[in-house]
Amino acid sequence: MNASLTRTPVLIADEAGIASKPAPAPRVYRRAYRGVVLLGDVLAVSFGVGAAAAAVWRLTGAQPSLGSCAAVVAFVIAAFGAHALYEKSYAIVRRDEFYYAAAISLLCAAVAFPVLLVIDASAPSRIAAGVGLVLSGITMGMFRYCMRGAIGEHALFIERNAMVAGAPPGPIEPWLDEICRDGVPRHLVIDQPKTALHANALARAAARRGIVVALASESPWAQLAKRAFDVVVSLIALAVSAPLILLAALAVRMEDGGPALYSQPRIGRDGKIFSILKLRSMRSDAETKSGPVWAVEGDARVTTVGRFLRRTSIDELPQLINVLRGDMSIVGPRPERP
Repeated sequence: MNASLTRTPVLIADEAGIASKPAPAPRVYRRAYRGVVLLGDVLAVSFGVGAAAAAVWRLTGAQPSLGSCAAVVAFVIAAFGAHALYEKSYAIVRRDEFYYAAAISLLCAAVAFPVLLVIDASAPSRIAAGVGLVLSGITMGMFRYCMRGAIGEHALFIERNAMVAGAPPGPIEPWLDEICRDGVPRHLVIDQPKTALHANALARAAARRGIVVALASESPWAQLAKRAFDVVVSLIALAVSAPLILLAALAVRMEDGGPALYSQPRIGRDGKIFSILKLRSMRSDAETKSGPVWAVEGDARVTTVGRFLRRTSIDELPQLINVLRGDMSIVGPRPERP
């Protein structure tokens, strides 16, 4: 449901509305922080691989090869270095730090597994390497996300006069005046403008103030990593919560004999309508006479079992199926009713 941003512009316009020079390259780290990023990544990937190796050792009783684990750590760090990710960041917004780390870890896993098969590593080593690569993507993404928030955008990157913003919620001119109140940014990266005409008007208004506007585009890497993350997490969560969902569905069914599940139309990304799945927490005829209406506090339509399900959010667990189908994302805004 979230858009991932890159510095590759879809549209850049000058005052006359004519295409201008490209937006700047990915954001460059200050020299003082490049070592911090490298050290943090080494610790994060070592923790991920070490935790996986320890878990495999404990569960199987066989010790994974320390050499294979060390090779995996070196391989991941080398892959990040090959993409120059210790000098610059391709993630314009903080959340994409997580997805870029996950994407590169997935690529590392795709290469590492065939290599481990060729060198005939032991099964515990292969399992530890695979799980370690998955954990590494999570730990490295969390480190980079937290570091960026703790140090701050202006202190971490060389480029001070670039800004990322959402599409203007109202008239363009007052919105730009507010942005320029504390200083005019050289570049303005806009996330998801409403229409092409809206984007052109915004680009022209910004150019009059000396601002180059780039429209944020979706990164295929971040899209791939986000989708893979959603699929893996939803599958694991469904497997773990399946008994709880079945018990809750049985309780709903036994209370009034109505269906345990129900679906509602919701608005997803780009205005797409999809059917969301939930455990029924209201009477089966709750909207027969009134039609779709918002629930209120102390709503008499909520059943006894449904009140408990709502309080514990168990009624939302079937939404993991929507995540698995691609209707929703684990990380993203809540889909609202049309």
